[in-house]
Amino acid sequence: MEDAGVTDVLLSVDAFHQEKIPLEQVYEFAKQIKEGNVINIRLHPAWLIDKENDNDWNKETKQILKQFDNLKIPTSHGNNIFLSGNAVKYLSEYYLKHEIDLAYRCGQANYTSRLDDVDTLSIIPNGDVCVCCIKIGNVYEEDINTIIERYNPGDIPIMKILLEKDVTGLIDYAETEGIIIDLSKHYSACGVCREIIKKIS
Repeated sequence: MEDAGVTDVLLSVDAFHQEKIPLEQVYEFAKQIKEGNVINIRLHPAWLIDKENDNDWNKETKQILKQFDNLKIPTSHGNNIFLSGNAVKYLSEYYLKHEIDLAYRCGQANYTSRLDDVDTLSIIPNGDVCVCCIKIGNVYEEDINTIIERYNPGDIPIMKILLEKDVTGLIDYAETEGIIIDLSKHYSACGVCREIIKKIS
């Protein structure tokens, strides 16, 4: 990681990640980065609803974080889980259901940015480079600089719709493609958008 020029690591440490990832391995990874004294590291927990909410998941996360106390690694503010994907399936009982505001645009919801003002890319294991959940290239097929330099949301039909018409426009477009979305299954406009993009892809 040092050779690759990594300077900062947010390490997921919480009740959700540690369901599947042994805490001992996470601790050893954090310890070695800390001892290397080259890469900045912060523990980055996911909170159910928010850090102050008194639920069993958050209580367990706080206990897990205490096990890192002797490493003296700072903890970030973390992130609050929003209902999308598996969170809807397993955690929806903790959330009140509200009417979805389909006039949402990318960049208005937490942890999103405007498609024409991107500050975060995701690279998934198969090499796909994504802005939010929309593929813009693949690092196994071309280098990341080429993908970034070529990126223009106005050239990508789905992104153009989202920039000009919000999620309502995306729903209309999906219907022309024979894709009908059951809005009652979703808790946010982001969830609706993700399902449409997954089905179109």
